[in-house]
Amino acid sequence: MYKNKDEYRDHIESIRSKPALCRALILTDKLLTLLGFVMYPVLLAYLFFNQRDLLPARILLPGIFFLALSAFRRKWNGKRPYQVFESPALVPKKTQGCSFPSRHVFSLTMIAVLWMDILWPVGIFLLVCAFLLACLRVVIGVHFPKDVAAGLLVGILCGLITQIVRLPW
Repeated sequence: MYKNKDEYRDHIESIRSKPALCRALILTDKLLTLLGFVMYPVLLAYLFFNQRDLLPARILLPGIFFLALSAFRRKWNGKRPYQVFESPALVPKKTQGCSFPSRHVFSLTMIAVLWMDILWPVGIFLLVCAFLLACLRVVIGVHFPKDVAAGLLVGILCGLITQIVRLPW
């Protein structure tokens, strides 16, 4: 997306120079992140009352996948755009590295895929939100396109694996 430091800086500064746009992008990023944080417990509550046999896999596997992705990110330690281009992102971040793949996008995508198995309109809505979040994470300068693309793909894969697995508890 950005070829050099100047392109990145110009992009971020053009958004920063429009305070309303800047606030809207940051707020949308926070709201989409919160959406995943809320919809996962809602999914678990729904399963508790309606399909308890699915509950163990829907708790255990996403947790394992999240921890594995976090460990991979630490090992890979991909730099973030604001590090590579030495200019702050729209969202003040102190995080160094651990950019690949995007954990925000991974989480919301996996939650969307799990909802598709239960109530597909909710899953489709969340998948659209995950794609929007992926775009936003690039626009606000905290991830490269490859980071969010990997987050989307791994989230879909892990969500599908979780749908298939039935634990015997």
